Amino acid sequence: MIKFFRKIRQGLLAENKLSKYLLYAIGEIVLVVIGILIALSINNRNEYNKTQKTALAYLNSLQEEFKSNLTLLDATIADANELSKGAESMRMFFNPKVLDTISEDRIGQAFGKLNNDAVYRPSNGVLLEIISSGNLKILENERLKQHLASFEKKVERLQVQEAEVLKLRSEMSVYVRQKGSVAALAAIDLSDDIGDEYAETHSNKPLFRSQYFMNTMVFYGLVQEAAVYSYYVPLKKEIEEIIRLIEEEIKKHP
Repeated sequence: MIKFFRKIRQGLLAENKLSKYLLYAIGEIVLVVIGILIALSINNRNEYNKTQKTALAYLNSLQEEFKSNLTLLDATIADANELSKGAESMRMFFNPKVLDTISEDRIGQAFGKLNNDAVYRPSNGVLLEIISSGNLKILENERLKQHLASFEKKVERLQVQEAEVLKLRSEMSVYVRQKGSVAALAAIDLSDDIGDEYAETHSNKPLFRSQYFMNTMVFYGLVQEAAVYSYYVPLKKEIEEIIRLIEEEIKKHP
């Protein structure tokens, strides 16, 4: 092909047809430019397709990760609600008329409901990999990118609230060890005879005559409840929105 064009140029120059040679030269330049543009277009298309495949892989992984996190959050919310109910049920023990009628066994059962923790620790491996690698930019949906970029900060704010809940529960636990009877609490897991013996010599009822313990218990319940409605529930809505946006983007890919 190169020899072919060279012969044409040499023929035109030999015939001294300068104007035709110039037109030919311009045409040859145009063909070269067009060839370069076509090559660039093909290369760009290949790069775009490669990027889209990577984006789709990320979207599928993010979808799985956030669905798993949503299931985990639902379980955490259920645990937090149970803890709030447990704290609420124990408030009545501070009423002297109620306190005189309840048994150590019932007190132990009530404390047992507060033994669990409501702590949310979502999986974030895929999200962190996308952000740290700078690949968040390959996702085309701007709203989705904004939600993903701010997700970890929202989880961190939730964990600050969880830490406050755990701190209050720890304070109650320390107070029980100092002023109450762990033996009486453990007696509910013993045989009836041994449990009755512990109940006769040990009691946790004095705990419910303490203003400090009452304040800590009430505050614990309020902070736990605030964690649900001010942090867990909004975060659940956030995750649901992220999943919805991810599914929309997945549908756009062939």
